[in-house]
Amino acid sequence: AQDNLNLYAVTPATGQKVMVYKEHQDCWIDWMEDMLFTKEGIYIVRDFTGWQQIYFLSYDGRKFEQLTTGPNWSVNLLKVDKKGLFFTAKREATTRVDIYRLDLRSKALQRLSYGDLSFSGVQVSDDGKTVAALASNYRTPTQLVLISVPGSGNVNQAKHVKTVYDSKGAKFDDYAVALPELVYVTMRDGVRLPAVVTWPVDFDNHKRYPVKVNIYGGPDNPQVREGWRGLTMATQWWANHGVIQVTLDNRAGGHLGKKGVEAVYRYLGVLELQDFCDGIDYFRKLSYVAEDKIGVEGFSFGGTMTALCVMEGNEHFQYGIAGGGVYDWGLYDTHYAERYMDRPQDNPDGYKASRVIDRTGNYRGDATNMLRITHGTGDDNVHFQNTLQLIDQLQKDHKDFELMIYPDGMHGYRGDQGMHSSLQDYKFWYKYLLGQPLPDILFNYFKK
Repeated sequence: AQDNLNLYAVTPATGQKVMVYKEHQDCWIDWMEDMLFTKEGIYIVRDFTGWQQIYFLSYDGRKFEQLTTGPNWSVNLLKVDKKGLFFTAKREATTRVDIYRLDLRSKALQRLSYGDLSFSGVQVSDDGKTVAALASNYRTPTQLVLISVPGSGNVNQAKHVKTVYDSKGAKFDDYAVALPELVYVTMRDGVRLPAVVTWPVDFDNHKRYPVKVNIYGGPDNPQVREGWRGLTMATQWWANHGVIQVTLDNRAGGHLGKKGVEAVYRYLGVLELQDFCDGIDYFRKLSYVAEDKIGVEGFSFGGTMTALCVMEGNEHFQYGIAGGGVYDWGLYDTHYAERYMDRPQDNPDGYKASRVIDRTGNYRGDATNMLRITHGTGDDNVHFQNTLQLIDQLQKDHKDFELMIYPDGMHGYRGDQGMHSSLQDYKFWYKYLLGQPLPDILFNYFKK
């Protein structure tokens, strides 16, 4: 179990060590990814209270002081000086990143970001008086901004912010750009989670549209994240051709802090599937959604969850493309699997309940319920044996499925394999969501 953390101060010349910090949690412990070193000690981020907080730890371990409070997540330490500590965190909302400065004496917190934008690429000047960042959200193209740090209080956009460059062109609003919309969906037990939806261009609520869902699902790896995604062929194409696009997260994605993440401990793929089914049901109940034309796709952990959605959760998701998925956690690397699942001998019930290969019973494998499976034989992350064992079970069940193997393909398809994979994915969605052959323009594009 990865539930104990000991931090030592070591004298290089003698090798003598002294324990300066010790932590235990009933689930797993994440490593100290962000550490700022000063003459007096180090600043670290820990989550044992349920949310991530910033702490000061002296080098001898005698002083350990909590500096922040509140619902902080995805905390990233930027810079510390005599006056304050700069950091970014998801605090105002779990879907976006804001910038803060913490006064080390008063513990007062300044929000240096503004509005409903999310901030990335944050740089703090040497004198701590200016912050440079990229600001955007789902509906706002990226801006490069300079923020003057006020002596006290939060940032006033009109007074303290200078836009250096705005990537939004003068004619941006003249185009029918498919812009995502952030919504919130409620799970069966009352948990509220964010989702994002992109509606078709010229949307008509008197029509019924198929839905294409994107998921990942791994612990503390959210896909619903504010920020400009640009104009991609994939999103704009489907919006132009009458497909609703949805991205879902589950409770372990980080939106609920450590309590939500640890809810899946020792039983990966159980609560996550329940949340994905509840999430898509919000959309399936809408009068303009074709509830029997719901497709889902994901890769890696997303491939795992896609297979579960289409097989065990096929009342909610009828079609899916699962790429490079883990279908038995006993086949995955110990560092990752045992962090969330413990060892197989210590958690046999959890490994059995999480085993995708044993959860194929609901799957029909026909025109109303079809799973496409892809994998690279050279995948050194999720080994090819995962897919071999899953298709072996489906064959024993006498169930149809689609399969594409990429010789020597790695964890993600590149070059000709990548183009081939994309073409076949489009064919799959046109067949099962739109009931149409692939347009020649797409076929020729991927044949280039």
